[in-house]
Amino acid sequence: MDEVEQGVSTFPDPPKLFYKLYTNENIRAGLAPEPPPVIKGSYSTFGLPFNTNDPILRGLEDQGLQRIYPEKYDSKEELKRLNGSIVVSFLELLDVLINCPSSPQRIKKIQDLNLLFVNMHHLVNGYRPHQARETLKVIMERQKKQRDDAILLLDRAIKKANSLLVECHKELDTFSAEQQPIILPDHSNDIEMISSSDDKKEDTVSAVQNIVRQLVHSQDNELCQFVDQHF
Repeated sequence: MDEVEQGVSTFPDPPKLFYKLYTNENIRAGLAPEPPPVIKGSYSTFGLPFNTNDPILRGLEDQGLQRIYPEKYDSKEELKRLNGSIVVSFLELLDVLINCPSSPQRIKKIQDLNLLFVNMHHLVNGYRPHQARETLKVIMERQKKQRDDAILLLDRAIKKANSLLVECHKELDTFSAEQQPIILPDHSNDIEMISSSDDKKEDTVSAVQNIVRQLVHSQDNELCQFVDQHF
């Protein structure tokens, strides 16, 4: 039985093919697909083999590429050396293209440049973990500064609110000391007249409510005058 070759996509599927499966209706109905299981061991991504046990930065030999720098090296020195070699190889390629474009040396120089760039790129990738740590450090420092600024603003707001409360208490104390006692109107006669008529309970309730409204209205006026004078 002939093996059927599987097509390998160069790019992942569009996002809409995924997020449309996770609508609120599908989630409530239990139709949303479960997350894929965690991959362990070997797997393939875009036609390239990978393994979960591989180091973050795979060696050139593991990828089937030639390494032209020693096992023990100084990254800065090797990058400088590779940069100089790339410049020299490029000038040599230009010389070949000017003098004899059809020469086999043209292909060799292009291959040399490709090998130099691959090695240089691999050395640069060695700084990726350091870059990730520094990026996280910058993000955390920025978040810490934002929290410190928020705490400082909150402290200032609390102090300002406390000072306003203290001033309000002082104003209220001053007003209480200076304010004359409120003389309420005498409604004793009205109450006696209301109490004497036992056959009209509804009128009694209405009259008492009118007296209470007059008392409250008098106190409201005093409070409004205080607010207008001091705020």
